[in-house]
Amino acid sequence: MFWFGDEFYDLYSSTELEKSEKIAEIEFLFEVVGGIKYKDYILGKRISDDKKELIISCIRERTETDRPVQQIAGKAFFAGELFCVNENTLIPRPETELIIKVLKDYFGKDEKFKMLDIGSGTGCISITASKYFKNAYVLGIDNCQECVDAGLKNAKLLNCRNVNFLLSDVFSDINDEFDVIVSNPPYISYSDKSQVQPNVFRYEPHNALFAENNGYYFYEKIISQAHNYLCGKSILIFEIGINQENRIFELLKENNFAQIRIIKDFNNINRIISSKYSY
Repeated sequence: MFWFGDEFYDLYSSTELEKSEKIAEIEFLFEVVGGIKYKDYILGKRISDDKKELIISCIRERTETDRPVQQIAGKAFFAGELFCVNENTLIPRPETELIIKVLKDYFGKDEKFKMLDIGSGTGCISITASKYFKNAYVLGIDNCQECVDAGLKNAKLLNCRNVNFLLSDVFSDINDEFDVIVSNPPYISYSDKSQVQPNVFRYEPHNALFAENNGYYFYEKIISQAHNYLCGKSILIFEIGINQENRIFELLKENNFAQIRIIKDFNNINRIISSKYSY
């Protein structure tokens, strides 16, 4: 595929992005804005002038502001599906898809169970789980109404009927029990703000990135209360930050969770921790 000298690639000339990042963003914009694969465009398939200009406009905004391309387009992929995103929702990350993989280790595809997703954001975890486990009931909660609205919107767009979204600050508005609780909570310590990518720090919601108690606030709150909302298999699954596994492992043990598993992501970083409550 020819890239150098391409009119879209050349729009990135003022940025310090790696070549692979530039190519990935162009391919992303062609798919979600242009409606075709970029390789098909290279091979001669045409798009309307309006769509072409919109792609160019997105790239110009990206290079001039450093705003994440997913926010500019208002869309992001997760587990092969396209989700609407906005300035109030964290952009879904590929490593978070591991939560779905771990769920499949505990539950069969046709199994009937209830799942709670704490800090649902776009609804990507809740909706992906509900699409795969069609007999499950999934509830996503968030303490941000705009995120709840985003989850409801994405569920409707992706035709999911066995999922719902509710405004709740962790367990504040929950009066039910669940076979599994999952969460990708804010886990970056405020003291580590300088280590966050500048465009992430500038444009993504801080209440979805940072947490008190050196990043452990939500883990402590969820783990200490989860037993009141678990039943059946009583599984608890978290995404975790770098080097957080030891403290969270201890928190789980202190609160009667056992069978603790730690799963690495594609960069060999400990990323998911799962456990089962011991009654």
